[in-house]
Amino acid sequence: MGDQLTIALHSVTHCLASPFLERGIPQFTVFGVPKESMNQVRGKHKSLINHFPHSILSLAEVRNDAIHLVNDIQELDAMAENSKAAIHITFSKDKGVEREAGLLVRLHDVLSTDLSTPHGSMFHYWWKSAREGKIPKFETNGAYWCSPDDVAEGLLRLIGGGNVLSGTIDVCGRRHWSMEDTWSEFQMLVSRTAAGHDGSFHLSHLEADGGPAVRVEDLAVASTKKSRPPLEPLHDMLFDASGEGWNPRTPFRQSLMLLVAELTLHYAEDQHH
Repeated sequence: MGDQLTIALHSVTHCLASPFLERGIPQFTVFGVPKESMNQVRGKHKSLINHFPHSILSLAEVRNDAIHLVNDIQELDAMAENSKAAIHITFSKDKGVEREAGLLVRLHDVLSTDLSTPHGSMFHYWWKSAREGKIPKFETNGAYWCSPDDVAEGLLRLIGGGNVLSGTIDVCGRRHWSMEDTWSEFQMLVSRTAAGHDGSFHLSHLEADGGPAVRVEDLAVASTKKSRPPLEPLHDMLFDASGEGWNPRTPFRQSLMLLVAELTLHYAEDQHH
């Protein structure tokens, strides 16, 4: 590959598209996007692109050594047949299969409001529950939450490492969070956001609470939490590519704050339509 990394984003609606652009463009990464999405991307990331005016191309203009982020497994296989480096990012829970060419990335428990993600509709439901003062029904015991920004940062390091991209890897957070603790954090942040918007702050909104609850797990009691997807392949590939393994840095509360901010904007816009 040349010195400049080029990534072909075959979809700009994926929950990782914006984090890829926001993190990759300042690193002088060039992105190819579908021609019909050019105006959308330029409008959403106008300030960033103004500083890096040559960072966005159409897919037809990308270099031959571009890394393609494709929409499905068929595209991944087609790229491999044409000797092009490609990655398919999915939310599939299917067991991994050995791949000789092309990289299959399975995301688990990404904190996103995107309705196409496994937990997107849940967070919209939680938003409405929090605004109505209700406690939602929890569908699972918990999750290994991870920030889309951390996932994008890790995959950009992986792509930029220059190694052959093949196989199947799983991506999730390293720590398990119960749904009760997740809801407690989420509800508190929605409450503070609403109070700030309405100008109805009370002392309870301003008190320092020490951050998210950290519980000691009794190893003598059988655990009901789901097992964590295997992170060793991801960690090893990242270490080979950049000298640092999978080390997500975004604090849990910060990730949830960004998620609540997206929901606040979404429902504020709905009210104006």
